[in-house]
Amino acid sequence: MTAPAGLTAPAVGQGHTDHAGHAGPAAAYPRLVLHPEKAAAQVDAIRAGLPGFEILYAVKSLAHPAILRAIAPAVTGFEVASLREVRDVLGLGIAADRLLFGNPVKPARDVREAAGLRVDRFVVQSEGEVDKVAAHAPGAQVLVRFAPADAVGPADTAQFARKFGCDAAAVIPLLRRAADAGLVARGICFHVGTQVPTPEPWCAGLTDAGWLVADARRLGLPVDLVDIGGGFPVDEQTYPGAAATVFAGIRAAAQRCLPPDVRLSAQPGRFVASPAGDLFTSVISREERGGLPWLFLDCGVFHGLLEVLEFERLPFRAELTRAGTADPAPFVLAGPSCDGFDVVPGTVLLPADTGEGDVIVLRAAGAYVDGYASRFNGIDPPEIMLA
Repeated sequence: MTAPAGLTAPAVGQGHTDHAGHAGPAAAYPRLVLHPEKAAAQVDAIRAGLPGFEILYAVKSLAHPAILRAIAPAVTGFEVASLREVRDVLGLGIAADRLLFGNPVKPARDVREAAGLRVDRFVVQSEGEVDKVAAHAPGAQVLVRFAPADAVGPADTAQFARKFGCDAAAVIPLLRRAADAGLVARGICFHVGTQVPTPEPWCAGLTDAGWLVADARRLGLPVDLVDIGGGFPVDEQTYPGAAATVFAGIRAAAQRCLPPDVRLSAQPGRFVASPAGDLFTSVISREERGGLPWLFLDCGVFHGLLEVLEFERLPFRAELTRAGTADPAPFVLAGPSCDGFDVVPGTVLLPADTGEGDVIVLRAAGAYVDGYASRFNGIDPPEIMLA
């Protein structure tokens, strides 16, 4: 496939680049165009907002090699959630001691093989996970993930607190169990959700972290690290200026709640990845349904837009790639599959004359589009290209 002006197709083996072999007009879209330099700029922004924090990029948000290479010099390390992610990061020549295996629930074989690759930092949240790490990664460092009672709420659209993190009261027993099993009880961590626009959830987590660190140290446990996860707001349309407010609140809470010798770390994913990608998708059909115009796209819920079901809206800015001449009108957007759930909730404003053959670009769509994309119904996910 010939790249459009200003774009260069990546080498085979990066993302879903095998699709480049399907040449022809019908295969021109969808495509996810990546801007690695924007990811690097976001790392600079979070370093400025949270000075002194160790920054561990959450690989799951966008794992393309070009992104990982671009940010590697600027981040402290990488948070990985699976053995595949471990191998992908190590395959770029990144040292194993820069990895944190952050998934608190892991198959035993993944722990064993990651340890064999010299990964020695793991997150746990239960007795079973402590015992698993002790058995398959003896001597490793562990962080206990907890769910602060006051740190989640309506903003936790990802429902992390329902699935992840022990009660705060269980943290010290788990740290002691880890130490008794020969592990290094290194620290504690929490995660407040995604696109959280106010600092209060992190402040609540840091308040709990303060007394947990104090209790652990009184028991002689070498806890010296608190990881505040990610979830930082990056949608400037919905939350203008929110990131600066969140960072200021976190800085103040950390200074207030924690001893000065405690190391702090964060795991930005979406904050780094979102601005680093634009998704181009073409309109394959227009229909009138229920009194509204519908645009059927060649990329839908099952081919990269799964998060519309979580956010219950399109979390990206939609634009036509051509100059629109008509006034804006509300459209329902639907994907190409034969599934009734392949519809974006709500409506999106586009020029009223938008129709078949038009190309829509979804701005700041770098996070999770590639990771969630499937070949459901035999439809290819977006091809990845570099700007």
